[in-house]
Amino acid sequence: MISGSTRKLSKGHVKLINKFFDSGKGVYIWGDNEPFYADANVVAEALLGSGMDGNLSGGQVVDADFKNKKKGLKIGHDITTGLEFMYEGDTIATLRKTKDLEPILYGSAGNLVTAVYNKNGKRF
Repeated sequence: MISGSTRKLSKGHVKLINKFFDSGKGVYIWGDNEPFYADANVVAEALLGSGMDGNLSGGQVVDADFKNKKKGLKIGHDITTGLEFMYEGDTIATLRKTKDLEPILYGSAGNLVTAVYNKNGKRF
């Protein structure tokens, strides 16, 4: 799903998405900087207890391998296959970390930008 600035999904929609997710099917949630994460936050909170916050200045290119510097792309994950660097955008939100999310991309400010969940046959 791609989120906008106003909530479009009802409680019924979120319940159906949760059922879909619990059945082992993958869910992709895309949001942007504030305020463009209205539905993204509703679904991320319902599925994983996470969400997005903020409107940080970006405008940087982040490169591969964030192991030592906590910014950039994680190498060796299917999502980042073939990527060597990524422009983070002019403004960017921060994804709230949870113990179950695996970081994939940190922004130039060290903020978590992209993460995945892959446990118990569920993918996010």
